[in-house]
Amino acid sequence: MKKSLILLLLVSLSSAAKDSGNGTVSVIGQIQESACNIHLDDVFQALNFDNVEVNHIVTDNDEQVKDFAIRLVNCSIERNKGAVWESVHISFDGMPDQQNTDLFSMTGEGSGIAVQIKDTNGQLITPGNRVNVAKVENGATTLAFKIKLVSNGEQLLIGSTSSTIKFTIEYQ
Repeated sequence: MKKSLILLLLVSLSSAAKDSGNGTVSVIGQIQESACNIHLDDVFQALNFDNVEVNHIVTDNDEQVKDFAIRLVNCSIERNKGAVWESVHISFDGMPDQQNTDLFSMTGEGSGIAVQIKDTNGQLITPGNRVNVAKVENGATTLAFKIKLVSNGEQLLIGSTSSTIKFTIEYQ
């Protein structure tokens, strides 16, 4: 109900402001079939590594590993027209590191580190590559991963860094 009231308010404001200019609102969407929904708490995640010591990066210390998960809920193997969903695939998209394209780059004041993502079996997940991570099952499924800060071979410089990595889930 609030969305309707806000929309009506915006429409009435724009109609009251005559000769203020013109604009266009485009509404685009897609109806698609999906085996599961992504749990709302897992759509946007932030992993904070706080202060990372240089020697932990140099020695490839596992203290800089964080677990993260993407929970799939309301899953059903049944598809329309009698077929079934079989597998879950994921790809992580972000800027590949310039020194090692199997890693995700980080930007900011600091340098010399990159982001590495692995599944629970230790399989490296590289930028833009789709991997099979689970079988579709009725109910819920958790996709678990490990993310680690690693050296990319450049000189380590102290400073803040960050990376944005998007994920796409596909079902087959």
